[in-house]
Amino acid sequence: MNRYKIEGGYPLRGKTEVCGAKNAALPILAATIINGRKSIIHNCPDLSDITSIIEILKYLGCKVERRGKDVTVDSSTFISRTIPHFAMKQTRSSTIFAGALLARNGYAFIPGSGGCHIGARPIDLHLKGFKALGADITFQPDGIVCRAKHLRACRIELDFPSVGATENLMIASSLTPATTIITNAAMEPEIVNLAQYLRSVGAHIKGDGTSEIHIKGTLSPKDAEVTVIPDRIVASTYASAVASAGGSVEICGISPGLLSPFLAVMRRMGMSINCTKNGFTICKNSGLVNLPYVCTGPYPLFPTDCQPMLVAAMTTAYGFGAVREKIFENRFGHCSRLNDMGANVTVRGRTALIRGVPKLKGANVDACDLRCGAALTVAALGAGGTTYISNTHYIDRGYENLVSELAKIGAKAERID
Repeated sequence: MNRYKIEGGYPLRGKTEVCGAKNAALPILAATIINGRKSIIHNCPDLSDITSIIEILKYLGCKVERRGKDVTVDSSTFISRTIPHFAMKQTRSSTIFAGALLARNGYAFIPGSGGCHIGARPIDLHLKGFKALGADITFQPDGIVCRAKHLRACRIELDFPSVGATENLMIASSLTPATTIITNAAMEPEIVNLAQYLRSVGAHIKGDGTSEIHIKGTLSPKDAEVTVIPDRIVASTYASAVASAGGSVEICGISPGLLSPFLAVMRRMGMSINCTKNGFTICKNSGLVNLPYVCTGPYPLFPTDCQPMLVAAMTTAYGFGAVREKIFENRFGHCSRLNDMGANVTVRGRTALIRGVPKLKGANVDACDLRCGAALTVAALGAGGTTYISNTHYIDRGYENLVSELAKIGAKAERID
């Protein structure tokens, strides 16, 4: 089993480039089956989650070729198949195929899905939207069947601005000839990126990035092309690493506006941040101060995916801090692991209470999910001694060779057997 070995106490210095966003690339790849033609996805990250989605595309008969950061999908050879359980178990993101399968062939089967265990991710909002679009929903012992001879345009009001539901309904609506309106839609940058792809297919979309999205589908889909946006969560992880280990790092290839809620919190804690058009430099010039209250929420609020790395950085900041998690009810698995490293974190319901300690210590810890693994990596960089992190397959789901990239900016980190 692969592990990370990280020797803490070495400040980070230099420059690093942000890869393409996992959370943008996955729904775009799933959507490539709707046009029945060729799609070229630029800046696609090399992650295990991406590999899983590509394998599903191949199972569905698509021809997929990867050259460097470019992935080409030819869905003209698509075969109407039910995605098997073994494929769906590899990643929760496989649920996003439901909207694409409904749009392409009027049938989708949704078995249980895998991925990280960070709490319930109910798909009731997806199903409610599919039903409004004209799909019949049947619950079976092993999954959910969605059928629709013809999807119809409609108005859908989401009870919560779910990213996954918004994406699924945008994709499903992209081949309907009239206009579907999604209200209380998710506003994340990844939603805008998906809309860019669907426009290249031929759909007419307005309002992406706002709470109301209008999608007028196309009956004549075209070859499509899009560039995946930079990963704001990866950029936030590098910034958190500097907050933990110290130093000064230039993080390139991303507009700072994509992670402004996170950078605002870093500034309030005492980090020095200098933004440019295509990146930012983050420095730790003195000790950090904990914040009395940070709360996660839908974009543009503080991202839930950044919460574990923030908690890791807060463990050695001065004073008392609190972080409330409002998206997932079970996203504090990292806290007990951080306590194994000498942190003082107490979880009460959906709130983590952090009392800063002078320094963490190296330990043997295991990642319980993707961002937990990133948080432990962040903590290990500033800890005294050596930390070994197991279950690194979780980290591989969302980061391209994380320890190798950190080593390039001065970390004493490596992957070992």
